Amino acid sequence: MKTYLTPPPGAVSEKCREAARQIMLAAQRYGTEDFWKSMDAALRTVFRFDHAIYMQTGAGDARQYVIWPPYHGASSFVCPVNEEQNVMAFNSYHDTLVRICDRHDYATVTLSVLSRYMKEAHTDAFSLLFLRKVVSEDCIGLFGLVSFRKDAYGESDAAAAFELLDAFRYIWRKFGRSSSTLRMTSHNQNYFNLVGLPGMQRVLKLLYKVGREDVPVLLLGETGVGKEGVADLIYRGSGRWQRPFIKINCGGIPHTLIESKLFGYVKGAFTGADKDTPGCFELADTGVLFLDEIGELPLEEQAHLLRALQEGVIERVGSSVEKPVNVRIIAATNRNLVEMVDHREFREDLLYRLGVFPIYIPALRERPADIPVLLDFFILQQARRRGFVVPPKLTPAELEKLCAYAWPGNIREMKNAVTRSMLIWNGSEGTPFSVEVGRSLFGGQSSAAPRSKPGAEIFPAGESLRLEDVEKRHIERVLALANGRINGRGGAAEMLDINPSTLRSRMAKLGIIR
Repeated sequence: MKTYLTPPPGAVSEKCREAARQIMLAAQRYGTEDFWKSMDAALRTVFRFDHAIYMQTGAGDARQYVIWPPYHGASSFVCPVNEEQNVMAFNSYHDTLVRICDRHDYATVTLSVLSRYMKEAHTDAFSLLFLRKVVSEDCIGLFGLVSFRKDAYGESDAAAAFELLDAFRYIWRKFGRSSSTLRMTSHNQNYFNLVGLPGMQRVLKLLYKVGREDVPVLLLGETGVGKEGVADLIYRGSGRWQRPFIKINCGGIPHTLIESKLFGYVKGAFTGADKDTPGCFELADTGVLFLDEIGELPLEEQAHLLRALQEGVIERVGSSVEKPVNVRIIAATNRNLVEMVDHREFREDLLYRLGVFPIYIPALRERPADIPVLLDFFILQQARRRGFVVPPKLTPAELEKLCAYAWPGNIREMKNAVTRSMLIWNGSEGTPFSVEVGRSLFGGQSSAAPRSKPGAEIFPAGESLRLEDVEKRHIERVLALANGRINGRGGAAEMLDINPSTLRSRMAKLGIIR
């Protein structure tokens, strides 16, 4: 796949100028068969192609691709779209681009659509060139050229596409709101705000950049921050949407079974292998494979995974036959892979292969402004599920308590806590509603005083419960238990389960001196 954001160097062809003039003249007959014939004739003076495609909005959540000449009698293709794809389309790309791709480039939604209707799109004898332009805040225009030849387009064709931009922009602006564009409603524009979470805006901007591109993504963050949900957004906003989305938890499978789970096995490969069975890579072919807890993958299997990523082929257990696969990888972990590399627990080459585009998802305690929004969201969600017309409200004191809580289990803990509280609440308007949190629910200490390690001091009455003060005292006590050591086994960073550099940064911010 080749992407051009500016015209490649080269002289402007007189044929291009004349084609642009003919296209603008054809626009005067827009909506009639004469328009398509005139457009087709103008384009063929510049390009070699089998079909030209033009994107139009369809009824409901769909895109309509008009194709000329008709393909096996069909003059249009209609494909459903989701809100994530619409938002990605308006945020992920530069204002204008020309892209050349073949059947392997599933990053583009256009190719994904064509492959559903054109048998030729599944062969090597297939090429696609398209021009895409953001015309206005709610309008995108696209036209493409399909050729049933391999490597049919090059730099000169990309330059010619840019030369025709003004002519197509004239068409899109004149007719875009009713026909040849993808439009976006105000609801779609707000969808990717994730219920208005201010602490997630940096993450969302990164998703806009990478969602439609076919590169590996590595999601980093603590347990419960929503890594799987972010992976799902990337999948739904990509050109591989409606293709397989396979998820596997690398930490939940016995080490002896991981290879067969990932790559499949043939009959007789081991005791109990009574038939040929595909693995996750084959099941995810042309789609997305989500490798959760990638840090738990054994070193031996890391080598096999690296080969599959580098060469795009896999071998089933018990077989020597290579199978090509086209899979986009999204990996996730709550572990520090750099430290694992230093301790020879994770392959450095695999880290760089997976981490082409790393995204850190902050813990809930790092974005306290999100806590009230998420609480309201989960309370409303659970109220609707249980048929309550009016959801309960948290008192200011209750909300203050929950905002001061550290949420070690992050969003997963919050969702479960709200679910539990909604099951207890009787549904009567005016009845007090509270969300209980902390280890006291499981027989430990109350949430006001987190469980201390042996020898640590319990908070005396009257001590400040401000989050920064509580965090400072906790770090100081852990440092005391570790005899002032930060690094290494038994050090404070290990006890707190955070990166040593992160701990030093927090100590500097809180004014802690060893």
